[in-house]
Formats: sequence, C-alpha cells, structure tokens
Amino acid sequence: MVSKATLSTCIALALAFSAWSSTAHAQGVYAGTWTVKATTTPNWIEPTSPAPARPAAIGADVTFSPASVSGDETLACTNATYSTPTLKSDEIFGSGIVDPALITQAHATFSLPQNVQVLRVDCDKGVFDYHQVDAGTLVLLYDNLVYTLVRKTPAPR
Repeated sequence: MVSKATLSTCIALALAFSAWSSTAHAQGVYAGTWTVKATTTPNWIEPTSPAPARPAAIGADVTFSPASVSGDETLACTNATYSTPTLKSDEIFGSGIVDPALITQAHATFSLPQNVQVLRVDCDKGVFDYHQVDAGTLVLLYDNLVYTLVRKTPAPR
C-alpha cells in the first residue's frame, strides 16, 4: 500500500514535470531565429489610434531562447516562459476583434485556421501571442501592427 505522503510527492512531481515539459516543448517547437518579413496595419485598428512608437524593422531577427526573446528591441524581452494554447476563432489577436465579419477577414488575410495554435510568451514586457500560420510562419499583433515572422533557422531536434 502506498502512503499518502508518497502519493502526494508523486502527484507533485508529475505536475511539476508536466509544467516543465509543456514549457520546454513550447519553446523547443519554436526555438531558433525568425525574421520579420512584413508588417501590416490591420483594418480593425481605429484610424485615430496612435502610430506604433517603435516598430520592428522588416528583416529584423527575433530569437526564442529558453528564458528570453532576443533581437529587435521592440519584440525582445527577458524572463520569458512559454505555453502553446489553441485559440478559438474569436480569441485571435487578444480577442480585440469583436465584429464577426472582421474576424473572418482577419483569418483570411493572415491565413489563420479557425482554431489557432499560438506560442504564448509571458515575459517582462507582457504577454504576447505569436499565432501559428504554418510550421514556418507566425503572426503577432503588437502596438497596432501585425508582424509576419518567418523561420530563419530550423527548430532544434
């Protein structure tokens, strides 16, 4: 018979491993360097919204490392943790699009599937959702711009 203390320890270890495994997997799948290929001002942003303060440059590199995102200072951050939730159609881009027609248009414009897997980066600058278009393309809404990033280096195996 297993004691309550042993069972509690096993459960705690399993939960800790599960959390570590999820973070390691999230970072591992997306690890490496990505390049900003394009920026787009989406049509759901109000015309009176402020222009981006310091947009990342086209061609800038962004690297996902175990505890940070490095590269262009606009997208770089430290103390990063990663997760990979799947968002429903109306949850894309921080649930910032409320008009169903604009949600449909955003999916079409950025080639997003109805249920979108994201690389969620929680770091010193905030929480950022990099929406996965395909294995080599991510899109991120930040400061009223949608950034399209393409994989520069293959994910580590």
